[in-house]
Amino acid sequence: MKNIILFVGFICILFSCEKQENTAFLESREASLVAAEYLSLVDNQYVLNLTQEEAILLGISDFDYQRITKEIKCTNAEILKHLDDPNFIITDPNAQNEDDTEIPLVSTRIKTKTEVSSPRTIQTSGQEVGTDGGWAPMEAKEVHFNCFTYAAIAPIYQVTTKSLGHTFAKSQVGVIGKNILIVVPIAASNTDVTVTFQTSDSNGGMCTWNFDNGDGYGR
Repeated sequence: MKNIILFVGFICILFSCEKQENTAFLESREASLVAAEYLSLVDNQYVLNLTQEEAILLGISDFDYQRITKEIKCTNAEILKHLDDPNFIITDPNAQNEDDTEIPLVSTRIKTKTEVSSPRTIQTSGQEVGTDGGWAPMEAKEVHFNCFTYAAIAPIYQVTTKSLGHTFAKSQVGVIGKNILIVVPIAASNTDVTVTFQTSDSNGGMCTWNFDNGDGYGR
């Protein structure tokens, strides 16, 4: 009986230790943010300069390390397919943007010369296409999409504008922790415009969007 009690106690101790060890790892988003510090762009391909053993010491679980490396592999494969596409943009993770602060999970105001009453937000929970739209005011020439990822280290964003039977599309590889602005033209002002947003992040993402008169703001 004593041996049984000791065995049960030993199992409880193991379970407790395992639970504590698992909770020591970062959440997926935080893991990607840490890993992004070791991400570089070499010959139009993303390279993670971080071994699995080093990642564990930084608090990145085996699961998230495998997820991150798989995401990078998929993104690199898409880059190779679009090397000659001027509407497919690659973000250098080491380049400093004017503002690397990510947009929050709620809409913030983006000041532009020509705009709808306030920036609109599109949110997705996965890789589905999110759709919105509005009336483009006079002098509007383009839409500014400010894109945000939830957990993927290097997601691919695809955004479009549709009006008067014309569709304009652009894609850009983003990096978690960076504010990604994508500017897409519209066919005409003073007309109804439909906009779409999609991310390769399986956790989804979001963007704020607004019309602009093309004076170069945010470029």
